Amino acid sequence: MNYNREYINQTLLKLERSKEQLNEILLLKQNSWKKSKIEITPKICDDKKGYEFYTNDFNNNDLIENISLRIGEYIHNLRSTLDNLIFGFARMQKDPPKKPKKLSFPIFFDEHQFNSRTKDIFNQIPEILKNEITKYQPFNVANKFNTDSNLYTLSIVNELNNSDKHRVPVVMTANFNEIKFNGNIEFDNEDFTKIIDEENGFFKFYPIVPNSKIFEFKTLEKIEKMNMDFSVNLDVAIDYPNKKLNLIILVNIYNDINHIINSLINILEKNIK
Repeated sequence: MNYNREYINQTLLKLERSKEQLNEILLLKQNSWKKSKIEITPKICDDKKGYEFYTNDFNNNDLIENISLRIGEYIHNLRSTLDNLIFGFARMQKDPPKKPKKLSFPIFFDEHQFNSRTKDIFNQIPEILKNEITKYQPFNVANKFNTDSNLYTLSIVNELNNSDKHRVPVVMTANFNEIKFNGNIEFDNEDFTKIIDEENGFFKFYPIVPNSKIFEFKTLEKIEKMNMDFSVNLDVAIDYPNKKLNLIILVNIYNDINHIINSLINILEKNIK
């Protein structure tokens, strides 16, 4: 093997660029989201058995689309950084690599597929890296930590990158971050013992869109008077399969990818020494 740091220097520069992109995204959200003019109005339900939140005729499409495009670029950059790293490792074995089109950073949910479809990758890079790359596979993480492999860093990067590249850009939505209540509610029936309909679900969230109901709280007794202050904090989130991901996940993703890349480089350099 011909260990040459120059083969991976461009990868590290691209990783540094992704960090700059991350900071740009967070700064854009911080500076622009406060100006999005989303106002929330509470009202008692028509049947008086609960209360609801409604939005005004806000318009934040430009902001959400702008953040969406930037996140797509950021995720793509991280994914290609991983692929570039594998290509750099392959060059250390043979430059140029024998089968360059077969080279990419593998991300698999199924161990059998991983073993059967990565032979052309591991045959071209230093053998000592295989165990470390295997350790970070979604199927391994799910088994080891008994967690949902779809919410693992490499899984998120793979899903968002494939969606942004082949289907639609990363989809962003407005999302509830926090609701605070202060005050009191008076009911028609002063002798009530239970006001919350827990069996049928006493609250429900709806998509945050202009001029629409976005929250509903149900009671068993009719409300006579409501003297409540509501503090509602909204934020933007990534619309990920079956889950809304807060943008802080982008920081975690960068940290994890940075860790994976550096752990692979360190293993190789220690083996050389």
